[in-house]
Amino acid sequence: MRSRGRATECEHAFVAAESALAPYDDTYARDKALYLSWLGDSYLTAGEAEQAAATADRALDHAHGIASVPPPAWHLSSSRGLPAVDAVLEKAVAV
Repeated sequence: MRSRGRATECEHAFVAAESALAPYDDTYARDKALYLSWLGDSYLTAGEAEQAAATADRALDHAHGIASVPPPAWHLSSSRGLPAVDAVLEKAVAV
């Protein structure tokens, strides 16, 4: 479990990353998909599997039809069993 100070640092970093992505519209789909995949990986590293799945789901939406962006859900398999994780893993296979 993360310490409260560490958790607060992570929360601030996640909010900053989400805020940095917000102004970009879908013409930047490739970049958004890549950055969202990194953000999802960071959520997973922080122990936030459901938030990682939600972020990976958004990345998959942006990556649809873009061959050069790696699937953002590959690290989630260690968190199988959570409904949000299972759903995004199924979606990743379909994309």
